[in-house]
Amino acid sequence: MRKSALLSGMLAGSLLLSPTVLAETNQTESAIQKKETAVTIQELPGPVKKTVDKLIAYKPELKQIPAEIEKRKDPLLSQEKYSLSFTKNELRVSAEIGVDGTLLGFHMYNSDEKSEKRPSDALAEEKATAFLKQVVGNENEYRISHIRDGGYMAIEHDGKEKVTAYASVILLPLVNGIPLAGSHSIQVDINQEGQVTNWFNHDGNLDKSAFPKPENLISRETAEQAFLRAINMELVYDEEEGATRGPNGPENVNPVLKYRMTAKQIEAVTGNPIEDDYKEYTETKPVNGEAKVLRITSAKEAEKLLQTELGIQVNGLRFREEGDGVKQAKLYEWTTENNTVYAVQTTDKGEVLQFGCLSVHNAEKFKETGTISEEAAAAKALDFIKKYLPANVKEVQISYRGRSAYPDWVDESKIPSNNVLLVGFTEMKDGIPITNRAIHAWIDLATGKIEQVSLYIPLQSVLPDSSKKIDRDKAASIYLESHPLQLQYVWPHMLDQKAKKPMLVYAPLDDYYVEYIDALSGKVVTSR
Repeated sequence: MRKSALLSGMLAGSLLLSPTVLAETNQTESAIQKKETAVTIQELPGPVKKTVDKLIAYKPELKQIPAEIEKRKDPLLSQEKYSLSFTKNELRVSAEIGVDGTLLGFHMYNSDEKSEKRPSDALAEEKATAFLKQVVGNENEYRISHIRDGGYMAIEHDGKEKVTAYASVILLPLVNGIPLAGSHSIQVDINQEGQVTNWFNHDGNLDKSAFPKPENLISRETAEQAFLRAINMELVYDEEEGATRGPNGPENVNPVLKYRMTAKQIEAVTGNPIEDDYKEYTETKPVNGEAKVLRITSAKEAEKLLQTELGIQVNGLRFREEGDGVKQAKLYEWTTENNTVYAVQTTDKGEVLQFGCLSVHNAEKFKETGTISEEAAAAKALDFIKKYLPANVKEVQISYRGRSAYPDWVDESKIPSNNVLLVGFTEMKDGIPITNRAIHAWIDLATGKIEQVSLYIPLQSVLPDSSKKIDRDKAASIYLESHPLQLQYVWPHMLDQKAKKPMLVYAPLDDYYVEYIDALSGKVVTSR
């Protein structure tokens, strides 16, 4: 299954922060979605009701369950939709439908049903295609791009782990027989029994007359040369690749040296690489780690830590304490009247993994104006976090994502500002970053204040010998050989703005971003 948690999450319990994350997500959603009216199924507009009828045909028992329906508007995406919820005993079904009847989202969960194994690609493709035909009508207007692993692991109240696995089928719409890649995709999650558990529709209505004809294109061979020049191959160590969370800590630890790829699409007419609308900044800096370890075992100590380390006062705020149900790992959490959340997260030994303001992306932060440069903020954060680095750390890679120049079709006045900068400080060995040994800091660019810090617990492992690695060009060629370029449309967009017309590009069509090249063997390794 795809590895998504850091080692700290493995140590502290993979769902330890989920209540807080969910709470913050719900607060954010509440801030951007306006509840308007409640209606019944019979009162729904014709196109919306037609889609509801299709869902009931797929899951007939929904006909006997009263539906809670609300009309909502998302001002960021300028989109109106109807949200439906069906609940009976252990069955929970929700759907989001656009006013034109487009099924935007569909989610079905039954706690009595298990899906511990991922279905086969053949079964997933069959069931996803059948559902697509039922709710859209013409499955031939789409092409399956790839099928990847999906799922999650939860820790029940009795301490037992519950694994839910499914296959995620990614579908792309076809225009002129050419797939439209990017955000215009549909994801259908199929469980072990072949049932649809999730449907995420990012397709939207397409003006197919806006798409350029596939004319005057460069050859695939010319595109490949440009692709190999433009692809970023980052050499890194990773101690967590393949590791699992065991009862006494991480298990199956087998460090790897690998190339991570960041590919660029190649414009099919000009042969130029298409740049991202953001820029990854990285820089190596000398540092002297001071080996300060934060350890607490009570709420009182957590409260004192927030005050001592970040100057945060939580006395008198609404308090909640939660464990992972297995090993006494803890989350100490305080919430203000305006739902700002402060917290300290620890391992079962009391080692602090995360502390500070968890609501760093609340609505108020989007209203502020930055007065401190990203470079100055990163330097200030390094001076602050060096105390937590091990004493043997003498250099770190500083990394953060900054904004490049916007394309000419973007109205910058409509783009919400994000005044919080996330900076990573990664331990190095022989000039190579060790990805899981990283401290992250969130800095408010309006005040320069450090809002939140996440730490790591170093593994005592032996890293591979980097002198035996294949070179960057060899790794890039291996990647291209396993992911041939394919002609496809892309339609650049940003929130509710998009370019005047789509463009044709050459790029890999499948899920290339979840893979890496083993720098010692040259093998393409997936996260499956």
